Amino acid sequence: MIKSIVDTLDSITWLTESNSVVTPSPIKITVLGLGAGSPGSALMPKQIHGATVLSIEDASCGKEGDAIFTTQKGVPIGVRTADCLPLLFFSNRCDFIMAVHAGWKGFTRGIITEGIQTAEHLGILPSELSVFVGPAIGREAFEVGPEVVKAFQAQLPPEALYLSLSKGSLDRWHIDLQVAAVLELARHGIPPTSIQVHRICTKASFEFHSKRREQSGFGHNYAIIEMGE
Repeated sequence: MIKSIVDTLDSITWLTESNSVVTPSPIKITVLGLGAGSPGSALMPKQIHGATVLSIEDASCGKEGDAIFTTQKGVPIGVRTADCLPLLFFSNRCDFIMAVHAGWKGFTRGIITEGIQTAEHLGILPSELSVFVGPAIGREAFEVGPEVVKAFQAQLPPEALYLSLSKGSLDRWHIDLQVAAVLELARHGIPPTSIQVHRICTKASFEFHSKRREQSGFGHNYAIIEMGE
C-alpha cells in the first residue's frame, strides 16, 4: 500500500514556480504573493476555516464558506491564504472551476471532499478534474500539537498519515499539508497525473505572505482561477 502511495506522489507534477502550471487555453491561473498586487475583480468567499462550498451567487450575497465554484465563463474566482493551502480545480471540459481554501481546520473538516462532491453533483467525475495546489506552509515550518494530529488521524487513512506526518520534539509534530492534500485528492479519484503542485513553503520564502512569519498585521496571498471563452 505504501508503494502505491509513493507511486502516486511520483506521478504528480511538482513545480518550482506557480507560473509554470500548465492548463488548457481557456483556463487562467494566477497566484499573487508578497508585493504582487491586488486580486482585482476576483470573487472570493468570506472564509471561516470550515467545509462549506459556495456558488458565486451565494458568495456574492455574503454567505460564509471556504470554497467557491462557477460554471460561468469570464468570472474570476479565488481564495486568500497566508500559510493555508489554496487548491484550484478545473474540469477537463473547461466548463467548471473551483477555488478551495484548506487550512488544517478546513482540511480535517472535509473541505476537499465537499469540493469534489460539488463537482460530482454537477455531473463531473473526479477523473475529469485537474487540480493546482498552491504555495503553503511546509512540513519543517508547520509544527502542531496533539489536537491537530488527532484531527488529521480522523480524516486521513494510515498510509497517507505516514507520509504526511513526522515527529517533532516532545509532543510536537510536523505536517506536510501539500502531501496530505494530493493524497486526499488521489484517494477521491483525481488522477495523480492531473495534479500540479507549487512546492514551496510560504513561511520560508519571502515571495509569499506568511502568518507565522509576519505575525500580527500579516498580509494575504491570492490564488485565482478564471475560465475564458
